[in-house]
Amino acid sequence: MVLVLVPVALMLGSVYAHTVAVGTGAEAARLEEEKAAAEAEGERLEVHVAELSESGSIREAAKEDLGMRDPGGKDLGTYGSEGEDVVDGGEESKKGAGE
Repeated sequence: MVLVLVPVALMLGSVYAHTVAVGTGAEAARLEEEKAAAEAEGERLEVHVAELSESGSIREAAKEDLGMRDPGGKDLGTYGSEGEDVVDGGEESKKGAGE
């Protein structure tokens, strides 16, 4: 009886080990495909970031999407050596400090 059961048990163990190995190989192949797809997506996004980082596209997006514009002469103010607004005589900073 032992002469029959031991070889049968070894044969079933071998079949089980082979089945597990095939399943593990298929899972590894699926994960490799997923990794390759993620790397391709990462490269695509890096190119997209580089395109969007160009100053021309940033200015264009600011104008179109946010309604921003380039400053003109009347929009610009100057500051004295003490950092006070020359136009207001420093009134704005005095109000902020006293409140």
